[in-house]
This record gives sequence, structure tokens and C-alpha cells, in this order.
Amino acid sequence: MNSLFQLIVRNGLEIKNYYSKLYVMVKEITQTPKSGEERVHIFGSKYSAKFKKLLEVSLRSSKLSATIVAAFLKVLSRITLCIESAETLWITGLIVNLIKKNPLCYKMIRNPKTEVEEKFIEEEDDPNKANALNSHLWELVPLLRHFDPSIRKVVQLLQTLEEIEFLELEQFVDITNPDLLALERNKFEESNTKINRVFGPYLKSVSYTHL
Repeated sequence: MNSLFQLIVRNGLEIKNYYSKLYVMVKEITQTPKSGEERVHIFGSKYSAKFKKLLEVSLRSSKLSATIVAAFLKVLSRITLCIESAETLWITGLIVNLIKKNPLCYKMIRNPKTEVEEKFIEEEDDPNKANALNSHLWELVPLLRHFDPSIRKVVQLLQTLEEIEFLELEQFVDITNPDLLALERNKFEESNTKINRVFGPYLKSVSYTHL
């Protein structure tokens, strides 16, 4: 599977509907489970780390249009509203990197002067037709008040995209909820070291004005 991703992302191999299928897979995480069913998704499975890496590589491709990237940004932002903190932390880091890499998507985080109608077509399974580039990432606004300070700080990085380096997502793909709790409680030096190694250069106290 890794080899297939390399052929698609780096060498431009065309696999019919590859990104559409990947988009649907990611979008399914935002769907509300049926009554009595538990929410089960790829980010909460034993394959989570591998999937994160492959997703990041796929979306990092220079061959992707801003339209497709915007669609993934929209559904990834929605996912942060319904999953655990450790997964939200990784996804917000990915969002920061994707917007930094795709300047056409900057407008998705600019604060509209007036209330605007949601233009994203949630029911559309083709990322090219979802009209996400003309929408606003309002889903990130609640994260500015997230109980976990690490998540709040990563979202704040969207204010200083031109000043920061790309986040090294591979370094914190294995960060867990206990790690985040340990950091907040300042009890375990190992967990603090893991978090600080990743975010140390970035986590400055800044005011957030874009969303």
C-alpha cells in the first residue's frame, strides 16, 4: 500500500477516483452513528498511525488543486469536533500545514465581515464539486476555547503561517491523551519532553484574529 501511495503522490500515477474515495473515507468520520451504535473510525483504530502518515503524504502532493485540498480541510475541521484530543491535535497540525502550503486556502480562515451562508456542499462526495474553497472554516473557532491548551495553541498558529516552519507531524503522531493530560498536570517529565520537542519552537502566546 505504501508503494501505491508513492506512485500516486510522487509520480502522478492516475488511479480512478482515488482522491474521491479517500475523501469519502475521511468524511464518513463526521457522520452521526445510528442509535445504539458506537462511533468507530480509522483514527481510533490500530491502523491510525499508518493512516495518518499516508493521508498526510497524499494531501502534501504538489499535484493537488486548491479545490481538493479545501474539501479535505473542511471535513478535517469537522472531524475535530467529534474525536478525542490526541487525534484533534494531529489533525489541527495537518490543517496548519495544508493551509500554509496552499495560499489559495488562506481565505478559508479569514474572519468574514458579515455573517455568511455556508457554501460547502456536505452531501457531495466529489471533492472537486463540494465548493469548500468558498466556505469558511468556522469549525476551528470552538477549538480556540478547547480545554486542552496544546490544541488551542496549534490553532493559533494559523495567525502566523508566514512566520513559522511546517510542523513535523510525524514526530507527534503517537502522542496520546495521557501524554496531553500529563503535560497539563506537569507530572511526567517524559511526556512534557515529547510535547515540547514537537511544539517548543512554535507555542508562543499570540492573539488570534483570523477566525
